[in-house]
Amino acid sequence: MHRNVRRIILVRHGESVGNVDATVYGKMPDNIQELTSWGKEQAVRAGRRLKGIIGREDVRFVISPYKRSHETFHRMAEALNEKQYSYIEDPRLREQDWGNFQDLESMAQQQKERRRFGVFYYRFEEGESGADVYDRVSSFMETLHRDSERAQPKNYVLISHGITIRMFLARYYHWPVDTLNKLHNFYNGQMVVMEKTNVKNCQKFHIHRPTSSIQADGDKDNVMIDQDQYSQGHSRFLLTSLLMSDPPGPPEDDIWWEKIEERRKTTSPLLGL
Repeated sequence: MHRNVRRIILVRHGESVGNVDATVYGKMPDNIQELTSWGKEQAVRAGRRLKGIIGREDVRFVISPYKRSHETFHRMAEALNEKQYSYIEDPRLREQDWGNFQDLESMAQQQKERRRFGVFYYRFEEGESGADVYDRVSSFMETLHRDSERAQPKNYVLISHGITIRMFLARYYHWPVDTLNKLHNFYNGQMVVMEKTNVKNCQKFHIHRPTSSIQADGDKDNVMIDQDQYSQGHSRFLLTSLLMSDPPGPPEDDIWWEKIEERRKTTSPLLGL
């Protein structure tokens, strides 16, 4: 990575229609699903947080080709001067492929199998495994390095998807597969800040969590996550914080499918995640 780059910031897209109504996956391609009204607000808040982090520094966005990622980018960019940023799209930052039009019952069963098998190795029918995502993220990182030599921005912002962000971090920091399988998914609108440092030892994650949605753009509690200290080897980019734009829903995407199945049998597939 070029010496000018100070931060790599990863952002999960805002809440999409598929995050609140799983039946959408059976009738609409995943890549064209839009943000909900709350997802758009999450993206706006993420943009304000980004502005607070980088100030007037320049930033280069790299975006998943999915519509919800593009919408997240445009909402975030509203907080910036248009001369302050540039952007490119990279398909390797796309969501894990779970198949084409998805059957709700089949996906619920596959999610149960995935928990037993492990997120990294489990392959969805007609889709990808976590290992496949890891491989394309590895290729993307080589491109990111070359792009940094050419563009030389102070900051990179990668707008992507939950598992893709996890695989990026696991690949960059050389986390073992067992550790990766235990990681929770990121929340919609959550921001991960990797900041350049000369420190070469271990570091715990920090979460800056707003105590309520009202405080989302104000003071935030600083809460230490009780996890192992993951070695970051000789990397000069230290994980400094996980910033979220609102009180999150369930921390694990596997729980999400269980709740869909429960509600499908009783009431409605709509979930307020």
